Amino acid sequence: MALSPDADMAIVKVSDIPMRNTEFLQSSLDTLFRRFGYILDIELHNTTHGDLFTGKATVVLDRSKPHDSGITDWSPLCRKLPWVTGTRNLLCSYEGMADFCSYCHEPGHARNACPAKTKRVECWNCSEVGHVAAKCPRPAIDHTHKKSRFATPSPPQDVTAVNRSPPA
Repeated sequence: MALSPDADMAIVKVSDIPMRNTEFLQSSLDTLFRRFGYILDIELHNTTHGDLFTGKATVVLDRSKPHDSGITDWSPLCRKLPWVTGTRNLLCSYEGMADFCSYCHEPGHARNACPAKTKRVECWNCSEVGHVAAKCPRPAIDHTHKKSRFATPSPPQDVTAVNRSPPA
């Protein structure tokens, strides 16, 4: 089947796919991606020798105007897709996708401003959750009474060089 020159192609790289048999994975990915465009190809990625599934796949979609009756427009592509069993999310990447956080995989913020990440951070200064010691609202704890693990270097001593001439 030849594609028209104005076809709207999308190559979607999918990861975090569970280990299942090939037929189940093919049919599940077909069901999952059917709402995003005409599926031209689903390629499951195996290891170099082809004996182990890597949990990744590539789905090639034609997102041109739908000509099926009942479909008015394709659903927009997204970063996270719920797997058919509902137990996990698949992670998708494609050209033109919005920036997303590499920690929680949600769009709209970067990793350093991730609200999910700050929920798990514990301050070393006050032991509260939600901030780091550098941004702690409490004054830093005074550690001057503690002895250093490393010996303080002694000041350098004046050493005078003695010039000895070789015996004659």
